[in-house]
Amino acid sequence: LELSAPYESVLRLEDHGIVRGGPGAGKTTISVLKALRFAELRLQPEQSVLFLSFARASVTRLYEALDDAKRASDVSATAIAVETYHSFFWRVLRSHGYLLGLPRRLTVLAPPQEAIALSSLRSKAPPRSRMSDEETAQHAIKERQVLEALAHEAGSIAFRLFAPYVAHLFGQSERLRKNYGQRYPMIVLDEFQDTDPVQWQIFERLFLERTPPGKGTGQLFLIGDPKQAIYAFRGADVFAYLTARQRMEALAARGHAGLYCLATNWRSSAELVTVYNRLFGQPIWFPPMEDSGPMEIGHKPVQAPSAERGQAQVVVDTSGRGVLNLMDLNASESPKLARYRLPALIAAEIQHLVAGSRIEFGADNARRLGFGDICVLIRSRSEAPLMEREFRRRRIP
Repeated sequence: LELSAPYESVLRLEDHGIVRGGPGAGKTTISVLKALRFAELRLQPEQSVLFLSFARASVTRLYEALDDAKRASDVSATAIAVETYHSFFWRVLRSHGYLLGLPRRLTVLAPPQEAIALSSLRSKAPPRSRMSDEETAQHAIKERQVLEALAHEAGSIAFRLFAPYVAHLFGQSERLRKNYGQRYPMIVLDEFQDTDPVQWQIFERLFLERTPPGKGTGQLFLIGDPKQAIYAFRGADVFAYLTARQRMEALAARGHAGLYCLATNWRSSAELVTVYNRLFGQPIWFPPMEDSGPMEIGHKPVQAPSAERGQAQVVVDTSGRGVLNLMDLNASESPKLARYRLPALIAAEIQHLVAGSRIEFGADNARRLGFGDICVLIRSRSEAPLMEREFRRRRIP
């Protein structure tokens, strides 16, 4: 595999590192290659590289990428462990939760069971929309007290307690930090922009506070894109990413970390990359990266690869559409009516692109655009039935 200069630099880094890159920048590819390289050159028996991501779908994607890369490698199947953050935390709690006074036998308190456990408390509280910030904070404390009592009495652990309990474990036991640091001398944190401060604290303690920084003391490798931080509703905090970036910048200033920004989008056409550079280059979105403050998200223009190295190019297009198209529904009588109009507009546009015009992409073996080439992203699950109903009505598979 031929790598360009920034990717080769990431691969050869022997210290901690943070890699930022937008969609299609090759973050997964370089992190997988990085993990394989570490496993080949530095792993000892009984050690593994730990690769963590948030969603099961992301873990599946990582497994697929690892399987492809391992075909050209001698790394064993157990050399790289891929898990979700919660899976790793749960493993730690099941093995060591008794150190916190938890029962030896633990079970997961699933969200429906958590809702039942909190139903009495929530029935007595006003709607969240009517609570002040102080009341919201006090209510959150009361909910945690209920869940912690259930954890200590019945051994049923809610997901929201996983990270705080593991942080407590690693905070109070130097021996435990040392054991996990030796077992996993390299940890890759994928989709790092979706972490929260407590999760960051766990890995900061494991690596950045475990040993004096320097080559040979283990590697903490962060992969993410702060512009893709979309999980604030479940507790993710992009400022945890920015705090971690500051910590890595401080280490880099002393020669103990690498900072990288992958600035090529290998997934999109040059025309689309140009449009998005113009869009996100506007000051109403993000300041230029060179002018951004320590706790700001800066924008750095990305580039597209040459046609022969990039994705299949559009060679025929009679649709009459631009690279980026917006539907303005402000003329609708209400947001509710606009919500019901949108599926029909999207379905009509799909029919136009596939059947009402001719779009071909590729080079030597060009083919026409099909329904399976189109992805529709929706804001919430409640919109899915509306889309599906309209697609069925128009016989869009």
